Amino acid sequence: MDENNAKEPATPQSTNPAVENEVQPVEQGKSGKKSKKLIVGIIAAAILIMGGIVWAVIAIATQNTPESAVLEAVTKTIKEKGHRVNGTIVASTSNVSTAANSNNAGRVIIDLDSSNNGMNNTGSLTITVEGAGTGNYVLTLDEVFQEDGTLYIKATKLEDFVKSLTSNFGPYLNVTAFSNLASNLKALSAKIDSGWWRISIPEIVDAIGVRDNNFLGKYYCAVEATKHLFEQKGLDTLADTYKNNQFLTAAKSTYRPDSFANTSYEATINADKMTAFWSSYANSDVVSDIRLCNLGDGQKNTFSTAASNAFDFLANKKVYLDINGTHELSGIYINDVTENLSFVADLRISNQPAEITAPANSRPATELTGDIMIIAQQVAELFSGFQSND
Repeated sequence: MDENNAKEPATPQSTNPAVENEVQPVEQGKSGKKSKKLIVGIIAAAILIMGGIVWAVIAIATQNTPESAVLEAVTKTIKEKGHRVNGTIVASTSNVSTAANSNNAGRVIIDLDSSNNGMNNTGSLTITVEGAGTGNYVLTLDEVFQEDGTLYIKATKLEDFVKSLTSNFGPYLNVTAFSNLASNLKALSAKIDSGWWRISIPEIVDAIGVRDNNFLGKYYCAVEATKHLFEQKGLDTLADTYKNNQFLTAAKSTYRPDSFANTSYEATINADKMTAFWSSYANSDVVSDIRLCNLGDGQKNTFSTAASNAFDFLANKKVYLDINGTHELSGIYINDVTENLSFVADLRISNQPAEITAPANSRPATELTGDIMIIAQQVAELFSGFQSND
């Protein structure tokens, strides 16, 4: 046989079961380490899973508290660039709104529908003043505000509204000053009625000849700075300011106004926290841009006074909030009756940025400057006459 073709003899296989099943010591050590790692891994995974479950339960419980629901709903609404608000506001002296009163003389009803997209805004108000035996006085106001600072206004039924009001001057109409004022108011309302009027600060400044060369510069500066409030950074700043100064204390309410479709929350406005909120926001970086325009203390005091009056009115009032399952604010309801005033507001809210455009045809308000100045002078003379008689 050729040596190259010779086969190596086969290795004999053991027939001893003990030898076949013998486990070497080194292999046993490796297997033990793997088992320990597996056990440790299972325990760690169990801890993580249980921890995650506990965390999830805590998170869900926290998110479902009234305070967290209201906080999320308010901040969500603030951060949206567009909203629609519509509903009704009713105000009257308290004795007018009582069931025992047979008429609602003096009650004011405002039906409103307003939408905004950033700084651009459009809205409609129908104002009804209920009279005593003389019928109701109804006036509709439509407005469009553009981010360049131009305001468009249209008044419908203004002439009838003014005629009804001036007729209540009664015996005062025999006084020449009152008679002249009523006549001029009627003439102005007839001119204004049912058309769009454009109120543009640059146009007015040009028409009346303001000599302050820096006035328009300050105005344009303020307009541009105000735009920043409605940009995302400005909205986030407002939302964060509210988070740090939550002036609404909330609880789920068993009372649900008819207009509500979701969970009703009762919130009380804390006056001190609301003041702190305004102060913090007024001193934020995004608002400081407006102060850099050097509008003067008069403008600052006007804004502060307006805010203070609003806070005084809202302080410690109960507000009902309609909040859906995803913590979005859908409605606001206020029913406040004091010794002297009854105030009810029922408003629906939705996050709907609107397409807002200026009216195609409008007339400049400067066409009314002469009429307005005459009326302003007559009103000043009347008040002067009252003061001299005191």
